[in-house]
Amino acid sequence: LPPPWEKKREKKQSSITSGRGRGVAGKEGRKEARRRRMAVEYRCCGGAFFEHIAIIVVLVLFAGLMSGLTLGLMSLSLVDLEVLAKSGTDKDRKYAAKILPVVKNQHLLLCTLLICNAAAMEALPIFLDSLVTAWGAVLISVTLILLFGEIIPQSICSRYGLAIGASVAPLVRVLVWICFPVAYPIAKLLDHVLGHGKAALFRRAELKTLVTLHGNEVTELDYLIFQIEIP
Repeated sequence: LPPPWEKKREKKQSSITSGRGRGVAGKEGRKEARRRRMAVEYRCCGGAFFEHIAIIVVLVLFAGLMSGLTLGLMSLSLVDLEVLAKSGTDKDRKYAAKILPVVKNQHLLLCTLLICNAAAMEALPIFLDSLVTAWGAVLISVTLILLFGEIIPQSICSRYGLAIGASVAPLVRVLVWICFPVAYPIAKLLDHVLGHGKAALFRRAELKTLVTLHGNEVTELDYLIFQIEIP
């Protein structure tokens, strides 16, 4: 018979071996479970996949609209809109009449557009992460936002800002009410620090120069120039 200490050593060795076996099996099991989770998470062409794609498209378009409106609406001065509302073409009058109530509180409008734009851009990687890897979500979101959320919308709205702003004026009003609890305090702080956005008025000399610049296209401007004199 083996001595007692040999029996203890054999029991200890067997327990160590079984523990190592369980550890290896545990690691393999965790790896297999991780692979299964990734396969489920990145599974293509299912119902959830197309839902996430639709949400991503909506978020990109919404972020692009907010970015374009930030440039298009904020670049329109109140004086320009009032002039268009009174003496512009029929379309310009309609457009200016729709935009003027929205643009009057410029800081509130600016805060609303920026909050909505930031919310859409921050939500985009969350839905992309469920379709691709983390680095892929970051890369795709940056590309989509840069191209379809910044460059193209701002290029379009800088050219057709009046028409686009008038078309989405009801939506902008709804967004102002939704973001009002957050946007209003920030807008009041900006009003207090920077002052209210006042309309920039032309002096007589500036009006005179403006009329002179358009002298080749408009008739009888010499008479108008002499009428615009500094007292």
